Amino acid sequence: MTINPNWRDVSTWRRSHYIDSYARGDQTDASDLDMLVTLNAPLGWEFVDLCDHLAALLETNVNVVTQGAIDRKPLLRQFVEKNLIRV
Repeated sequence: MTINPNWRDVSTWRRSHYIDSYARGDQTDASDLDMLVTLNAPLGWEFVDLCDHLAALLETNVNVVTQGAIDRKPLLRQFVEKNLIRV
């Protein structure tokens, strides 16, 4: 999969990381792209639009989790932090 470089034009977050299979480098053609993002401000329902926007730009299924969400779940945070690459 070729990543479209224009996805960085999205200005709703400060930081983003690939997590899970893309971070480990063992993704397949069937893999979803899992991302961890640190938002500049809460998005509410616009979060759904952000996920759809990323999926269209990257031309693949994208699962997005926020830093705020994993900060509230220590076991999830521990797993995610083992497998991430900043993009």
